[in-house]
Amino acid sequence: MLAIGSYAQSWYQVNSNTTQRLKDIVMINATTGFCSGGGDVYNAPEGNGVILKTTDGGENWTTVFSQANLAIYAIHSIANEVYAFAKLNGGDLLLHSADSGVNWSITTISFSPYNVQYANNAIYFLDANDNYALKKWTPTTLAVLMASVGTYGVNNNEIVCINSAFDSIYKSTDGGTTFTQLSGYPTEFGQNQSTNAVIKSFGTTLVVHYTYPAATQVSTDNGISWTHMGYDGANGSAFANYCEIIADNLLLGSFSTTLNSQQDFQAWETDVTLSHTIRKIAIFSGNLGFVLGDNGMIYKTTNVEGLATSDVAVTQPEIRFINHAREDELLIENTSSTPISSITLYDVQGKQVAVLNGNITKINTSHLAKGMYIIYVATSSNSFSEKVFIR
Repeated sequence: MLAIGSYAQSWYQVNSNTTQRLKDIVMINATTGFCSGGGDVYNAPEGNGVILKTTDGGENWTTVFSQANLAIYAIHSIANEVYAFAKLNGGDLLLHSADSGVNWSITTISFSPYNVQYANNAIYFLDANDNYALKKWTPTTLAVLMASVGTYGVNNNEIVCINSAFDSIYKSTDGGTTFTQLSGYPTEFGQNQSTNAVIKSFGTTLVVHYTYPAATQVSTDNGISWTHMGYDGANGSAFANYCEIIADNLLLGSFSTTLNSQQDFQAWETDVTLSHTIRKIAIFSGNLGFVLGDNGMIYKTTNVEGLATSDVAVTQPEIRFINHAREDELLIENTSSTPISSITLYDVQGKQVAVLNGNITKINTSHLAKGMYIIYVATSSNSFSEKVFIR
C-alpha cells in the first residue's frame, strides 16, 4: 500500500486479469463496475479489445467481452445498462449490454466520439465526424449542443465549452439547452496548448489546465478574470501531461507513470510512481478512485482526501461494524456527529441483499449466509463502502 501526498491517499494495485491497455471505467454502484480497453494510444488495432467486470468494488476483475483488433476507449452506464464506444479498422462502433455484461451487441454508428464525458444519465462527446461539434447522447436521442468546440467540461448541469479558435468560453447551467458567452478568457491558452486540455465549472469558479507549457488557471468570478497559478514544474512540462479536474481545489494528473496532485492551486506534488503508464484517473463518490493504464494496470483507493469543496464533503464518518456475540446481528457503532441516512448490503457477487433507511444501530443477519459482504453507507454529507465478514 502506498501513502499518497498531502491527501493521505492510499493506492494499491488490484488484479485485472488482463495485459491489455485499459482506458476507461464506470462504477454502477458500490460493488459493480466495468472497465474497457484495447488498442494503442491512438485507438488503432493492437491486441484485443476487452471489457472487464467487478462485483466486489474493484478488488478483482474478470473479462466479460473480448474481440481482436478492437479498441474500446470509453464505457458508461445508463439506467443500469452498459454502453461502450470502440474503433475497428477506422470505423466507429457502439457496444451495449442490457444484462450486466453477459451478452453484448455491436452496432456501427455514424458519429465518432472524442473526449467522452458523462453526467445526468447521458453521454457527452465531441464528434470528430462533424467538425468536433459537442453532442449529447442517450439510448434514444442524439442532440447537437454546440458546433465546432475545442474542448469542454461537464459537471452535473454545468457545461463549459471553449470554441475551436480558443479565444472564447461559453457556459450552460441547464445541461446544454442554452449557452452564454463569458466575458473573460485565460491568456496564454490557445490552440497550441489544446492537447489534453481540461476545463470545468463549479458555480462561479472555473478551472482550466492545459499543456505546452503545462499550467493551471482559475477564475472565481464566473470567467471574468483569470489568475495564472504557475507552471507545472520549472519548465512547464512536468507533472501533468494528462490531467483530471476533481474539485474546485484539487487536480490529479500524470506524467507517464507518476501520479501527481495539485491542491489549492499550490505547487504540484509527485504522489507515487506506479507500475505502468497512466491512461485514466477516475474518482467516484464515497472516496472511491481508480487509476488505469498499460499492461492491465489498475490501482484503487477508498481514501481520496482533498475533495472537500463548498458542494462536496468527503470526510469519512467514524463508523464501525461489529458482529454481535449472538451471531445474528451486526452492530453499528457511529461515534461521529453525522447520522446515517441508509445502509445497503451486497454479497461478493454484487447482489443486493438488504437495504435499511434511517440512523440504524444494528442489522439483522440471521437470514444471511456466513461470509464476506460489502456495506455501502450513506450519510447526509458522504458515502463510502466497507467490507465486513458476517459470522
